[in-house]
Amino acid sequence: MNDLILCQNAIYDFIKKEPLLHLGVQSAQQTIYKMFHQPEIARMTQEEADQLGIRVKPSEVELQPDPKLETSIDTNYGKMSKDYNKYLKATVFPFSIGDLNYRSLLLYVQKNYKRLHFKRIISHIARYSTDISKENLALIADICYEQRIGLSLVEVAHLFIQNRIIHTEDQLKIVVERLKYFKDLADNSEYLARAFSEYNNAPFTINLLLPHLKMLVEYKKDDRFMPIFDRVKAILPILIF
Repeated sequence: MNDLILCQNAIYDFIKKEPLLHLGVQSAQQTIYKMFHQPEIARMTQEEADQLGIRVKPSEVELQPDPKLETSIDTNYGKMSKDYNKYLKATVFPFSIGDLNYRSLLLYVQKNYKRLHFKRIISHIARYSTDISKENLALIADICYEQRIGLSLVEVAHLFIQNRIIHTEDQLKIVVERLKYFKDLADNSEYLARAFSEYNNAPFTINLLLPHLKMLVEYKKDDRFMPIFDRVKAILPILIF
């Protein structure tokens, strides 16, 4: 654990440095970002790696598929299965790089969005982390909103829920709050709330769906509110708005 913290701090210290022009580094944040998204290393022969002065052996960065990155989720479009292993086939960081460093990667991909890179960061968090800050979760939700990829937000939330990375009501509320802006996907909040209760062995409470239900009441969507209420009223306390 001490070695892991030292590694995470070393990465963060490097990111926070001023441009290392004497080493040819224009941006420390960009350098770490490129290191993180460097699948070519895994495809190099040892001879090629030696010629480039790369000390990491290509075989050391290859990853075997991990069941943690496979998810199956119910949506209002039906049941969907996703395998996030395809986004993380190799990494030079086979450990959690820490919340602050993930935030740096997410901020960079927010400004320079690439779908593959975004999904690779998500996959790395899901494979190596046991928690996520509300700030980083909100940033992920913002990226999905800005790129209009609401279904990806549903997938990511479920992936994090099943791996107990999302394990508090406050974390789930961040996702539900953002989903209400995707009109065709907002009802998936119910599926995520049920998954949250199941994987965290937690009671299904009104708080899990409050942002979504308030939206339905506000816009007088009785045709969508009442079916949800009928499904969950037996296990929910009285609704008060």
